[in-house]
Amino acid sequence: MDGPTAVIELSAAVDHTQPGTDERLHALVALAEHPCASHTVAVTEVWTAISEIHRRRGNWDDATGSR
Repeated sequence: MDGPTAVIELSAAVDHTQPGTDERLHALVALAEHPCASHTVAVTEVWTAISEIHRRRGNWDDATGSR
């Protein structure tokens, strides 16, 4: 996928997942890592959501990006 349309589709995929699940985590990472994401979504909020999932799971290194 490429372009802003792809980012919109990735964002919709996040919306169709359950909070805190691996599926949500993978969807969020895919969204955050897309090259067009910074032009289409609030990427800092996406990374915060990723960090929050890791924090709730007790994965402190992943939550802080220390790995």
